[in-house]
Amino acid sequence: MSTRKCEEYFQIAIGWARGKASALGKAIGPSVRAEEVPDVIERSMAIYLHYREVEEAFIDTLGRICLAPFKEGAYDRGWSLGRQEHERPDQDRRW
Repeated sequence: MSTRKCEEYFQIAIGWARGKASALGKAIGPSVRAEEVPDVIERSMAIYLHYREVEEAFIDTLGRICLAPFKEGAYDRGWSLGRQEHERPDQDRRW
């Protein structure tokens, strides 16, 4: 978290690993104001639901498709859990 002009900003990072190959999450874009965080997370989940294989965990999808779709889409207002255009027809919406 950082503060600019008395506003809180947050850097969104995804991914991680533990054990011998431990790693921290990677930033997916610029820091955002606190009130924007839920929208960025929602768009990230919409991207995950779009790309995941049936019953595939988030971290496994991330490992398979890498960060690029998240970097491109997490700040794109066209991605949303409520929008149908990004969903694959063979995929349900269960987490």
